[in-house]
Amino acid sequence: MTNQQFNTLVFGVFIGVTVTLFNVIYEVQQEPYLDEVFHVPQAQKYCSWLFYEWDSKITTLPGLYLFSVGVLTPITALMRRDMCSVFSLRFINVIGSVANFYILYSIHNKLYPSRKELNLMSSVNLAIFPVLYFFTFLYYTDVLSTLLVLLMYLLHLHKRRSLSAITGFLAVVTRQTNIIWVGFVLLDTIFSILKETIVLQKKKPSSSSDKRLLYQKFLQNAVMYPWGETVPFAALVKKLFQETVLLCAVCLSFVCFMGWNRGIVVGDRTAHQAVLHFSQIHYFSLFSCCFGFPFLLANTRSVVNWVKMHKREAVTFLAVSLLVVHFNTLAHPYLLADNRHYTFYIWKRVYERYLLSRYLLIPVYLFGVIASFEALRNASPAMRMSLTLCVVLSLVPQKLLEFRYFILPYLFLRLHISRVVWWQLLLEFVVYAAVNAATIYLFISRTFTWPHSDQLHRFITGSG
Repeated sequence: MTNQQFNTLVFGVFIGVTVTLFNVIYEVQQEPYLDEVFHVPQAQKYCSWLFYEWDSKITTLPGLYLFSVGVLTPITALMRRDMCSVFSLRFINVIGSVANFYILYSIHNKLYPSRKELNLMSSVNLAIFPVLYFFTFLYYTDVLSTLLVLLMYLLHLHKRRSLSAITGFLAVVTRQTNIIWVGFVLLDTIFSILKETIVLQKKKPSSSSDKRLLYQKFLQNAVMYPWGETVPFAALVKKLFQETVLLCAVCLSFVCFMGWNRGIVVGDRTAHQAVLHFSQIHYFSLFSCCFGFPFLLANTRSVVNWVKMHKREAVTFLAVSLLVVHFNTLAHPYLLADNRHYTFYIWKRVYERYLLSRYLLIPVYLFGVIASFEALRNASPAMRMSLTLCVVLSLVPQKLLEFRYFILPYLFLRLHISRVVWWQLLLEFVVYAAVNAATIYLFISRTFTWPHSDQLHRFITGSG
């Protein structure tokens, strides 16, 4: 069997398993569930061309509904019957999940062209990443949002600047917070151009800047020192403008939108107000340790060595974390009120019942942060800086502890871990498959009711 045939077989198995699970879940939950009670009727209004009717409970922009209309309207015209049903709307995410698999594989091949077999296995794992994969079977924004951000990044890697910016715009229209990942691509574009210019001019930074402020030094050199007749400073500015103008336009248009909208949230803003919630970094660190442990644990020795060499920084992190846990552990009303979500039980049984555990987990948070940086050792300093900045910006303003907020930060972290071996990928696959199996089993089989209501409720990985 050739590599191409094997790849086709793997894609076929992925499609077959995903479609089978979709049908099983649809059979037990045919009515809209949780946030679907808002998303499905809104999409159906759009399918009926009622674009001026909007449910004020919806807080995201209408990208998902517009995409659904674009896919289902031609099918409706061809079949001569309304295809904008719960089944069809949910199935759009099945298509999106398959597309995500292909895009992830393409990103892996672009970043690591010499490890084809490992790339395929790694892509399978990320395609079934449990927090994302579960929402393949419901009509939520996560699959399409992730697809557009990953596609934007893939086009960026291939230097298709215009298409990347357009896709970034569509990603923001699907979910406003994706503007952060547009900024990530913008930063990476700028740093790449500066690095290329430095290489062309044969200007190498000093060893000290290699270790600490590499790209800051590049920028300083670009501004402060002449480039010669072949590449004057004006030419550098022109190239930066040409390569980033559309991405900057997307960012500027978003700023204008926020000014016009008086905030980032559309619809009901009462439950989605921006705060400073630094504990989110702790939660993401613990989340990364749980889902990325095959890679992070492999860096245990490096973490220990780092702590020995940077005792002052480690103690500072622990002290700051102690203050953050004590003064900045925030509980959103959604987290405390709805027992259909896993985070409800994590909070009630760990963070709320055993208050001491909040403090005992601080060393784990430290390990997760340092191990993540060690896992990204082969990434450029600019990449590590940009990724760190975007993770912080995407998580810290969120009050709600919500696993879905971790999807893109974790995928970008995981995509840029270059040192992987087979046993790590196989262990990752087993864990992800087991978590998916348990999650889907609980959703299907462990139904329950609330007092004074006969409606069946099901466990779900994310909040509403």
